[in-house]
Amino acid sequence: MKLEPEYQSVYAAWKAAPGPQTNNEFLKVLTPAIEKGVKATVGTTNPLLLSRARGITLQAIKTYDPSKAQLNTHLRNQFKGLKRIHRQIGQPIKIPERIVLQHGRLQQVSEELQAELGREPSDAELASTAGISLSRLKKIRTYRPAVAVGTFQSADEEDDEDFVPLSHSLSQPKNLWEKIVYDELSPLDQLIMEMSLGLHGQPALQNHEIAKRLKRSPGLISQRKKIIQDKLDQEAELSLL
Repeated sequence: MKLEPEYQSVYAAWKAAPGPQTNNEFLKVLTPAIEKGVKATVGTTNPLLLSRARGITLQAIKTYDPSKAQLNTHLRNQFKGLKRIHRQIGQPIKIPERIVLQHGRLQQVSEELQAELGREPSDAELASTAGISLSRLKKIRTYRPAVAVGTFQSADEEDDEDFVPLSHSLSQPKNLWEKIVYDELSPLDQLIMEMSLGLHGQPALQNHEIAKRLKRSPGLISQRKKIIQDKLDQEAELSLL
């Protein structure tokens, strides 16, 4: 068995029960090796390369055979594709092309985080891992190379009995208080606030759509939205003091 001693216990735990929790534990142990492998492959590291390397690692451990090679060697062989990604990042390209590339990278980061967390990442988690700001995240999401004319929202859209709208539907928090509320929420509540208000360039969703995306009941979504709304309403109460 050629697996390094420092990985044997975490590898055995992952092998016995592969899933989000053991994925995350394995990645924590492998983080120094991932960083070292990325730097050895492309000569540098950055959040995008590290995020992509973590995704490659999650796939690589599924094909790893301890009887044939050390895990560090196996990972470095899989990291060769990072050279192409590194070249793309460093190329001076036009803004629309850059946004298209960033959109693709965001999708990759989102998929990797979902594999690690066992749920969709919040925009705060996504932006932090991708190494960008929330305002940049919105620009990437909302960029359109051409404006479609004559597009209207259907007037007979299906009503959602559980739909309890928050107090506005702006694309960004409308004031500092909303940003403070958002930053203090748990990742799950951040997701609910994002999807309810259509924050950071994503469309506003109704309760049944949010519940389906997050694999939660519409009733729970309503409860969490009520708590979030109470926090948002505290600004009005504070202004009266």
